[in-house]
Amino acid sequence: ARRSVKQSALDVTRRGVQRLFQTDGVGHEALNAAITALTIKDSTPHARNTVLLGVIAGVCARSLQLKPILEERKKDYYAFYVREILGSRTVVPQHITDGLRDFLATFTTKEDLQKEIVPSVEKALLRAPEIVLNGLVAGTLQSLSQGIDLSEVLQKSLLKPLLANVKSTNVTIRNGALSTFETLASRSKNEDLTQMVADELLNPLKQSKTTSVDQRVIYAQMLSALNTSRALAHKIPLGLASLAIKEANEIAIAAETHAIAIHVTFALKHQITLDKTVTDAFVKGLVEKGLPARRLWALRVGNILWSLSAEEMELADVASFADPIVEKLIDIWHEVVQNPIPAIQNGQIAASYVATALAVSKLTNVKELKAASIVRKASVAKHALAIDPKPSFLLNSRVYTKVTSEEDLTWLLRA
Repeated sequence: ARRSVKQSALDVTRRGVQRLFQTDGVGHEALNAAITALTIKDSTPHARNTVLLGVIAGVCARSLQLKPILEERKKDYYAFYVREILGSRTVVPQHITDGLRDFLATFTTKEDLQKEIVPSVEKALLRAPEIVLNGLVAGTLQSLSQGIDLSEVLQKSLLKPLLANVKSTNVTIRNGALSTFETLASRSKNEDLTQMVADELLNPLKQSKTTSVDQRVIYAQMLSALNTSRALAHKIPLGLASLAIKEANEIAIAAETHAIAIHVTFALKHQITLDKTVTDAFVKGLVEKGLPARRLWALRVGNILWSLSAEEMELADVASFADPIVEKLIDIWHEVVQNPIPAIQNGQIAASYVATALAVSKLTNVKELKAASIVRKASVAKHALAIDPKPSFLLNSRVYTKVTSEEDLTWLLRA
C-alpha cells in the first residue's frame, strides 16, 4: 500500500510538472525558475530537492521541446549533486540518492561523468567513505546509461581509493567498496583496462600484502566480478590456483575457488586451454587433509562441469580438465558410500552428491575420458539407489534430513 501511495504521488507530481512546463508563454520560464530555485546554494542542506529535480529531468527527457533547456542547465544539476549529495555530512536516504536516476540515465555522458562527478567521488571516498559507500556511489553508477563504459573510470580513478577502503575496520565501508566495485566491473568492457585491474588485485595477493582474511575475501570477490574474457580466463585461475591451495581460512578458500571457477568455466566454454597448474590445484584440492576445503573444491568442480552443455562436454579441453579430477572425486564418493553418517559432519556428503550427479548425467558426454572406466566400475547409479541391506547415502533419511546448506541441497536434488 505504501508503495502504491508513493507511486501515485510521483505520477501526480509528474503530470502537474509536465502540464506547467508545456504551457504556452510561461512553460520554459517556469522550468528555468524551478531549476534555479531547487539547486540554489543555501546555508541549510536541501538534499530532499533531489526527488523533484529528478521528476523535472524525467519530464524533460520525454519532451523534445524541454530537453534542450535542461541540457543547458546540467551544470546546475551537477553542482547540486556534488554539494548536497556527495558532500552530505550524514547518510543520504535511498529514495533521495535514487532521485536523479532519470537525469543520470538521460543527460549524463561519459565526459560529464569524468569531468563533473568522478573527481568529487574520489575526494568523498577519502573524506567520508561511510557516507558515499552506503549505496550512494553504486546507485549513481547503476543509474547511468548502459552505453557508458566504466573501464577507464574504474582503472584510472576509483580503483585505488576503493582498495584503500577495503582495508577499513568498518564492515559497512568494506562491503560498500565491494558493491561499488562490482557495479563498476559489470559496466567495464575494455579488456585491456580490465586486465590491468585484475593485476592490481592479483599482485597484492601473490605478494602476501593482503594480510587480513577480510581483504583476501574481498579481493577474490572483486576478481569474480570482472567480466570474463580470454585473457582473464588464463590470468585469474593461474594467479589464484596456488594461493587457494595454500589458503588456511575456509571463507577465503570459498571466495578464491569461486573466482577460479567462474573464469575456468569461461575458458572451457571457449576452448581456451588451461594451464596445468590450474588443473593440478583442483586435484590437490580434492585430496586436501582439511575436509571443509575438500568440500569446497568438489563443489567448484561440480559447478564448472554442470554449467557446460552436452556439446561443450565433448570438447577436448574439457576431457583434459576432467580426467585427473574425476578419479579423486570418485575416491571421495567411495568413502561416503562406505560410511555416510560421518560424511554429514565433515562435509563430504556434498562431494558425493556432486560425484553422483556428474557421473549419471554429465560425464557420459565426455569423449576420450580416460577416467570413464573408473566411473563405470564404481556403478554410481546402482549404489546411489540401493535400499538393501540398508538405504544408500542418497536415500537414507538419517543423511538427507541433516543437509541444510543451500549448495548441498542443490546438489542433493541434482543427484
